[in-house]
Amino acid sequence: MASGGRARVSVEYCVECLFLGRALEVAQALLERFPDALEAVELRPGHAGVFTVALDGEPLWTIGEDGRPPQPEAVVQLVERKLQRAV
Repeated sequence: MASGGRARVSVEYCVECLFLGRALEVAQALLERFPDALEAVELRPGHAGVFTVALDGEPLWTIGEDGRPPQPEAVVQLVERKLQRAV
């Protein structure tokens, strides 16, 4: 966890794949659900079909064979499980 026991999330998304919209949806969902538990949600432009969500540097979601980025609620659930384990 980052300073003050708060976590940092990074979302790396493929620019060419037009995944920015989904990255913004994921970031918004996380910030709305965990306003006090997160220090930051970082958006990182990437390439080659990437969509990776990491919590404190640990990957939680990497785009699968279907080539689709995750639904925001799926990421919220993954982060929630990890944060609960950290308590």
